[in-house]
Amino acid sequence: MEQFEFCFLPYERDALRELLELIDRYFKDQSLLEGVCEYLVYHNKSWIEVRELALKTLYTFGYDLEDFDYD
Repeated sequence: MEQFEFCFLPYERDALRELLELIDRYFKDQSLLEGVCEYLVYHNKSWIEVRELALKTLYTFGYDLEDFDYD
């Protein structure tokens, strides 16, 4: 991440670092892998926390989830 540090403002780097740390923590304890398909993403408590933080990170960068709705 340090090689791209110049691309982001300090608060953006903080948001990305926080998201990366959360994902790393849950992959290490394998809690992101507990469940099957839809259950895994929508009902697994680890995934719910990651999704919420990812959404917060999008907002930090000035985006909204609907900005990515391609339907």
